[in-house]
Amino acid sequence: MHPSLCGSAGEDRSLILWDTRVANGVAVQIAAAHVDEATCIDFNVCNTHVFASGGKDGVVKVWDLRCMPRTGVDGRTTGGAIHYAQEHEADGGIMTLNWSPHGQAMLATGGADRKVCVWDFSKIGAAQTDAEAEEGPPELSFVHKGHIEGISDFSWNQNAPGVVATVDEGNVLQVWKERTEWTDPDASTDVVVGGSGAVGTSDGHFLKRSGKNAL
Repeated sequence: MHPSLCGSAGEDRSLILWDTRVANGVAVQIAAAHVDEATCIDFNVCNTHVFASGGKDGVVKVWDLRCMPRTGVDGRTTGGAIHYAQEHEADGGIMTLNWSPHGQAMLATGGADRKVCVWDFSKIGAAQTDAEAEEGPPELSFVHKGHIEGISDFSWNQNAPGVVATVDEGNVLQVWKERTEWTDPDASTDVVVGGSGAVGTSDGHFLKRSGKNAL
């Protein structure tokens, strides 16, 4: 990401990219980026051209700065999101999202539906069996369902691939590790670590309460 750029998501469904080098600050405005309120935006830390957005419609969208929506003199609009997917429920939608620092294809989203979804966009279009397709699109790498309230924030561990800290609206903090072939080829489940150092599976046990809803 260029140091002069930042982004915002609004209740008017739009996304705005702000550039401190521009007189009014607005570099790009994407009207109606989502069909409901746009709730969050994050720039890819490994690819300066790519960012993602989430909305109350439950849809995550991936955008490329090189093909932003534009309306020509003939009134036709070109460009737009380069990919979108939905796993979160539309009732409340996506509350937070964050690109992984360990690879440009990995993104995680947290929703009001209490789920954290980890996406691997390098797998878009990959072949699936019928059983796999019922679980979601091929780019949906993992779903963590350990929280009992909506996800308000999370953070990737900068030094340990797959380790994530998540906070829900009940002020419950979980630190857990996604178990997939990209983090641990021999593992079959994710692990939750609580404040006492206990370890368990992702059924929501071993939690630590924090004093405020933040990470």
